[in-house]
Amino acid sequence: MNEQTATVFKVQDATQIPDNIRRAAEDAVAKSRDAYTKLSVAAKDNSKALSEVATVSQTGAKALSDKVLHNTAMNIEAAFDHAQALVRSATIPEAVSLQAKFVQEQIATASNQAKELFELYAKIAQQTFGSISVATTKSLDQVKKIN
Repeated sequence: MNEQTATVFKVQDATQIPDNIRRAAEDAVAKSRDAYTKLSVAAKDNSKALSEVATVSQTGAKALSDKVLHNTAMNIEAAFDHAQALVRSATIPEAVSLQAKFVQEQIATASNQAKELFELYAKIAQQTFGSISVATTKSLDQVKKIN
């Protein structure tokens, strides 16, 4: 072996990465990959949980909207029925009596409708906040597992 070849081998030996540094780098890559995998799973689960919260909220909003539309239709139908009855009344006292009865019925109906809407709203809020609580708990548990 000539002197130039010997110099190349010496340089090559001097440029090799020590085993302990290589093992530390491999360990760091493995830990980084593991952390990424855990974070990726957590992100996917959190996205799913947020989607579930949105679904619960949308379902509740639809139920509330449907109830309001139903109440409105019922109130309009009652008003038309009342108008028809008023038109058919033969005397002013009969018309006044019909009007007084209608007003009393509508006050009772409005009270019942308000109670039903409040109960529905409370149920929807409870379901929505329940789903938020579950999602938050899952998310925090996953963060704890990552650390």
